[in-house]
Amino acid sequence: MKVLLDAKVLALAGRTGNRSGVYRYAEALLRHFSATSDIELKPICPDLLDYPFFWQDLQFRRSEWSRPSITWEQFFQNFDQDFLASLHRPQSWRRHALQFLKQSTRHVPLQKTLGSLHLKQQVRGREKVVFHSPFLLMPESATNLEHVALVRTVHDLLPLSMPQFFLAESVRRFKESLSNIKDSEHIVCVSETVRSDIQRMMPEIPPNHLHAIPLAGDSVTDHSAKSDGWDVFCQHFKISEDDQLLLSVGTIEPRKNHYHLLKGFELATRELRDVQLRLIIVGALGWHYDPILQAISESPVADRIILLGSIPDALLGCLYQKAFATIFVSWGEGFGLPVLESMTYGTPVISSSVPALSELAQGAAYFVNPASIGEIGAAITALGVSTQLRDKLSLLGSARAKTYSWNNTVGATARLYKQLLAN
Repeated sequence: MKVLLDAKVLALAGRTGNRSGVYRYAEALLRHFSATSDIELKPICPDLLDYPFFWQDLQFRRSEWSRPSITWEQFFQNFDQDFLASLHRPQSWRRHALQFLKQSTRHVPLQKTLGSLHLKQQVRGREKVVFHSPFLLMPESATNLEHVALVRTVHDLLPLSMPQFFLAESVRRFKESLSNIKDSEHIVCVSETVRSDIQRMMPEIPPNHLHAIPLAGDSVTDHSAKSDGWDVFCQHFKISEDDQLLLSVGTIEPRKNHYHLLKGFELATRELRDVQLRLIIVGALGWHYDPILQAISESPVADRIILLGSIPDALLGCLYQKAFATIFVSWGEGFGLPVLESMTYGTPVISSSVPALSELAQGAAYFVNPASIGEIGAAITALGVSTQLRDKLSLLGSARAKTYSWNNTVGATARLYKQLLAN
């Protein structure tokens, strides 16, 4: 059985350094399907521009799976000159976007031609093949192939329901991709929330073509989350043993609601005068991040905030273990992977009360209204002072996390592939 996986997201990560939830999903499929003997999951990259980035990142990830975990000391060797330097380049996301747009527009015809030839080489004769795009975009060259069953994963419909949190061009391309979905395609939805959204907003799609297959939170725990060199981290950021570490994981962009997180954190620091709170923000720079970076630099608690950028999984696992809580107050999600990752470690979670996160965590998180700075501050305060509340959420979160696993995700996906190949 042969399945072609569009691994362009690996190339995007190699180009930008942003290993988002979509990236983790594609990586998990590749990693776990490698142990499945009866299905050959072959990663391909049909776009010319992304090809070198794709192979570079794929080779890096495969070597990382088998190599010892990186230490904090090794991480800091490149941290200062790489991520910190990018914080001092105002509006850098605009320059990068314009540069990429000019480059990609110039080569679009050549991309399509070579991409189509590359795909045709993978589909010989009348062999039935599944082509799976792990995100909404489906290459035009794949839709024109015979004997190919198409599967695409939809992670959310937020560009339709919350267009204010996306670039206008991104919303346009999102709508275009939705309009290009064929009647014969099958769609993997990462949550029941997403499946319900599609049924409500796109009733023309047959319900039996929608498959709710959730993600999992054990991709980080697959790596060793050792605390090797933790003293190096503490020395680097002047963290004492009495400091309470609050962790935020997510790309720095408007939808992730970092501004309200910052203001809620400021409220909590005023309430907890006897507690030394520290906020660690993990996440790559997305778009329109300059206002939040400026707000952080001008904050009265700026010296308590640590910006780390995108970090290796082993070090992220270490932070989940060291934090007294993880906070995720996004305006909207399709799944919410950091919430599940945190619960996998038994770390208490403060979460937005948006539908997908409510479905994911159910009663295992401290829910807040993402629009309420007061509620966010009160949640941080409550968890900062109450060991009993933290222990309760830790137990509930651990139990909830055990109901998700990448093995379950891969198993359900494999059954879908076999169904399509059999038909």
